[in-house]
Amino acid sequence: MKKMISFLAAFSMILTSAAASAPASVMAVSSSAAVSSGTKVGAYAQVDNMSFTIQNGKAELTSFSGVNDEEVTIPDTVKDCPVTSIESSAFLGCKKLRKIVLGKYMAECEGFSMDCENLEEIVVPEDNESLVMEDGILYTNDMKKVIACPAKTEKEDIVIPDEVESVGMAAFTHCASIKSVTIPDSVKEIWSYAFMFCEGLKSAKLPKDLEYVRANTFTGCSSLEKAELPEGLKYIELGAFSYCPVLKDINIPSAVEAIGVEAFYQSGCTVSEDGILYVGDWAVDVDLNVEAKNSPNKGKRFYSDIKDANIRVGTVGTAWGLLRDTPDLRSVVVPDTVKYIGEGMVTGIGIYVERVDFWCHTIPERSLICSGIKEVYIHDPDCVIEDSASSFPAYWRNIEEEMTVGRLKDIFEENVSSSGSAASSVHKAINTELIEIDEDSEDPEKELLERLGQNADEYYAKQKVYNAPIKQDGVARYDTVIHGFRGSAAEDYAIKYRRCFSAFVPASAAVGPEIFEGNGIQYRIYGGAAAEAVLTDGGKLKSDITIPEEIKGVPVTGFRDYTDADTFAKFTVHLPKTVKTVEDSYSASENNIMYFDVSEDNPYICSVDGIVYSKDMKKLVKIPCFYNSGEIVIPDSVRIIDRYAGWALKNVEKIVIPEGTEIIKDSAFACSQKLASVKLPETLDTIGNGVFGMCSLLTDISIPDSVEQIGNNAFDMVPAAEHEKGGIYIGKWLVQTEASGERLVIREDTEGIATVDLYSDTVFPKSVKKVGWEMANGKYNKMERADVYSSVIDFDEFKNAKFMKDIYIYDRNCQICSGENTIPAKYVSVLSRDPADVQAYRASVTITELTRTVSERYGYYDEDELDDVVIHGYAGSTAEAYAKMYGRKFEVIDADSAYKNGDINGDAVLNVGDLVILNRYLHGTYQFTEKQFKSADLNGDGSVDVFDVIIYRRKLVE
Repeated sequence: MKKMISFLAAFSMILTSAAASAPASVMAVSSSAAVSSGTKVGAYAQVDNMSFTIQNGKAELTSFSGVNDEEVTIPDTVKDCPVTSIESSAFLGCKKLRKIVLGKYMAECEGFSMDCENLEEIVVPEDNESLVMEDGILYTNDMKKVIACPAKTEKEDIVIPDEVESVGMAAFTHCASIKSVTIPDSVKEIWSYAFMFCEGLKSAKLPKDLEYVRANTFTGCSSLEKAELPEGLKYIELGAFSYCPVLKDINIPSAVEAIGVEAFYQSGCTVSEDGILYVGDWAVDVDLNVEAKNSPNKGKRFYSDIKDANIRVGTVGTAWGLLRDTPDLRSVVVPDTVKYIGEGMVTGIGIYVERVDFWCHTIPERSLICSGIKEVYIHDPDCVIEDSASSFPAYWRNIEEEMTVGRLKDIFEENVSSSGSAASSVHKAINTELIEIDEDSEDPEKELLERLGQNADEYYAKQKVYNAPIKQDGVARYDTVIHGFRGSAAEDYAIKYRRCFSAFVPASAAVGPEIFEGNGIQYRIYGGAAAEAVLTDGGKLKSDITIPEEIKGVPVTGFRDYTDADTFAKFTVHLPKTVKTVEDSYSASENNIMYFDVSEDNPYICSVDGIVYSKDMKKLVKIPCFYNSGEIVIPDSVRIIDRYAGWALKNVEKIVIPEGTEIIKDSAFACSQKLASVKLPETLDTIGNGVFGMCSLLTDISIPDSVEQIGNNAFDMVPAAEHEKGGIYIGKWLVQTEASGERLVIREDTEGIATVDLYSDTVFPKSVKKVGWEMANGKYNKMERADVYSSVIDFDEFKNAKFMKDIYIYDRNCQICSGENTIPAKYVSVLSRDPADVQAYRASVTITELTRTVSERYGYYDEDELDDVVIHGYAGSTAEAYAKMYGRKFEVIDADSAYKNGDINGDAVLNVGDLVILNRYLHGTYQFTEKQFKSADLNGDGSVDVFDVIIYRRKLVE
């Protein structure tokens, strides 16, 4: 049983790292509860069989070697220092000890300090001012805390006095004779292990103000039949009622927010349904119904063969570590009734889940800690997702390519390292880096659990690092795809944390719509579940509009305006409490609305000064086109500005966006005809597609250093932008390109590249540090060759470069994001249709998604002929490592020829790219390295000048 407790403590390491959903104490157990509290700094002393540590003028009994002694008297002082405490493991293994006499200065001890299975008596001197024995039980002198009861007490009925406020850790551990305990309502805290292994205890009623049932409080109470929990209880911790086989009568109060791992393990109160164990409305465990044949541990080990974990409707919470030991798990469904999801709902090395469906309204961080999840579906558009990179995994790995350990089933059924050989080092991909883990261990199960916890912490700590060097022989990684509604919280999360996102259409939209006209407003009713109020073009509305809460018995949940500007009088729109969305599409954005008025009872959105925000004021939803002010100062609470939120503003000249804002979504302020000045915050991370496009008077704007991503055409036709040799720049960002067949050489001081159209072969300079995801825009892209001198190739950078035959990577240690779509495997060698058709296809692609998207095919059409993209790089470089990781075609750049005989760009050949760099050097816009200077000095006169240019041109002609 003690081995079981040790295992639970080890397992809890997987799940503990300051979760926001519940206190860490739900899962974490202090190591001092069962083992030594660690190294003490100070003097040491030995008295008889007792060892002491002296620090700060006080002595602590740390160990007792008299394992055969039946009685021990602890001295008052050691080396003139009072003995004030006993370390928790001091009497470990003293099975014959029957009596402990404490010293007069003893003040700090706990149940574990005196957890000796045959202990009959604890003696406290009368002159001890800190402790007192009352009716055979040790208390603090003020009677506010129960400290310990001897294990061999003969008492059957324990009545704790009314003045007691807490029951100490392990206070009644191993008191097998106790059958009942009366705990007064004055008790506010019962600490871990308090009644562990009280094998005679039949019932327990916990005090009314108790908020926690601490870890292992009733573990091993084999006779416990009934536990009455108070209505205000909030947390049931790790193993609290584990190994209580006859426990049947227990009800989990509605106030409970979290249940720890194995809280009801091997307890009689669980009910199995489709492989999941429930206690009341909580899913607390899985049915471990399969015995491992060759457990690496001594003793038996079991796992669950559950494949589809469909948590039953009506469940309100899932325990921490619910779906562990589930190597065959492939899908999980969390119903909308679930309010509380415990950390590590899916947990384990070797667990590969195909799909997780969240129908619930809240998703905390670290609920999914496993080797891979391919797809996550979030069905509630307003789902509250914890603002953390660890809320969802970023990648999954191919099960056939995974580490030697394999699935968790294999961990249990096979030895994890070969006998007679050195430890087997296994590569495990943690975000963008590979961590080597030595799988050899005397206790493989414990070591694997500890490493999983450590690696999970490292994984989540590095999620915000979007690129990192590829290492040789790494395991290929594939993006986890998040599915959700456009404009939803799922999409917002995907944008912020660089996750692949796929939008799906609401099920209601697949039915209908049924069209109904009323009072000049068109209502579109979808499947009898939701309706949308639409102001259509050509309507007769000339006054303020009030949208009803329902139409034909169906709630009105959305609002759109299809009217053209200047068609009607300017008006106010009153929105009811049922409306969740104000339509954000292009056609619904240019209108005659001057003011929005949202019902105060609306739980989804609100209005302030006629502008629509999310209810929590974190998202700016919609500014009326005819908002009657020249300046808008957005509230400090706003973090996201929604699509088309300020599209086509007619009167606004200046916008101040507050510090704290992180994302501005697509076309947010596009076509605002008077907008001249925008103040962007230093917290801004993402500027979406077309955000300031067609703002023809915008001259006062700069891009903060915090920005990491800029979408396509974000500054289209903005006069603040500079045009230079095919590139369009704002500050140190390339924000757009000009249609041209000439090679694009991005200017040297460029630090960031937005999502841009690449009309020709392109050179990426060394100065580039930031690259937007899907940098090569898929709409217009003719680039066949990319020359990359920068030290970073980021998320999906060349995924949409459909005609790119070759990519040259000149930085040996280039930080290449190790996803499969960073560099495509194929390019279109022969179009299956006329190029004019492809041009028409491109033109039809009107929406460039702000999120990273799922790659569906390499060509434009399924019939296109494809060939291999060739990655060129140096031997032993990260470019070669990436090619090996994904089985890509790789050609080594001749290092001996690089940077020689006029090769300035390092591609081992003399070409026009070298001449371009030379001209920039002569114009003072480029700095040579020593190698470049020597290579450029073709006439060997010790300088690089026009005479070298003449030689260059001659060589190029030759």
